[in-house]
Amino acid sequence: FLPDPNNSTTAALPKFKFTNKSSVVDVLNAEIVEYAWDFGDPLDLNDTSSEKHPTWIYGNDTASYFVQLRVETIHGCTDSIIKQVIIGPDILVFIPNAFSPNNSGPLGNEGFKAVTNDGVDSYHMFIFNRWGELMWESDDKESEWDGTYQGVPCQQDVYSYMLNVTSWSGKEYTYSGTVTLLR
Repeated sequence: FLPDPNNSTTAALPKFKFTNKSSVVDVLNAEIVEYAWDFGDPLDLNDTSSEKHPTWIYGNDTASYFVQLRVETIHGCTDSIIKQVIIGPDILVFIPNAFSPNNSGPLGNEGFKAVTNDGVDSYHMFIFNRWGELMWESDDKESEWDGTYQGVPCQQDVYSYMLNVTSWSGKEYTYSGTVTLLR
């Protein structure tokens, strides 16, 4: 069987449609007559189905589940398969705590940005100096702060950031903290 989406989705829409790919060799008019699905959901005692191509909606929390399909032919022959499906977080956000622009450190550390997954619909990053002055902002999640203000390199210091993101499900998240600019 094939889960759709392909083995993983987010907590925003924890729904899978399962396409049964079971087949049997046509010997003595053999055909599959029984489909027994167990969706591996410990929070639901009725997490089974006898449909050929069922849909199942899990709870809206992150987890991994093992889905089992057992089929039986008119002659009593059985087979089964188990596949894992994953409900991941709505969004993932990684925010580094230091960077070193102008080739003063590792080359992959030239700019400051938050790294997010595809679950992010909108993004807005602000960088402030210690006096609350806005140094940089961007709506582009691929854009990096290069450690400058109006084209002039900023001094080595600790700067504050605030990041507002919205997930595809419309949930808003705000992250704030500090980043150290090293020269």
